[in-house]
Amino acid sequence: MQTTLDLNLSEKLSPEEIKQLQQFGTVRQYDDNELVYAAGSREVDLFVVLTGGIEVTNPNDSGFVLMLHELGEFSGDIGQH
Repeated sequence: MQTTLDLNLSEKLSPEEIKQLQQFGTVRQYDDNELVYAAGSREVDLFVVLTGGIEVTNPNDSGFVLMLHELGEFSGDIGQH
C-alpha cells in the first residue's frame, strides 16, 4: 500500500499554511531581478512568495516571462530526488 499527500498546486497558500511551512525553511530576501532559482538546481525545492513576486522566465527566449508567482503562491523544482 502507498500513501500520498495530494496537493492542488493551482491554489494560493493561506497565511496559516505559510506559517506552518516556515518551520521547514528559511526566510530570505532577494533584490529585484535577482536570480532565485535556475532550472536543475537542487539547492532548494520549493519557494513560497511572502512579498513581491517571482517571475519564471525562459533564458533561451530573451528572458520571456512564462509565469508570475505572487503572494501565497509557490514555485521551484518539485521533482524526484
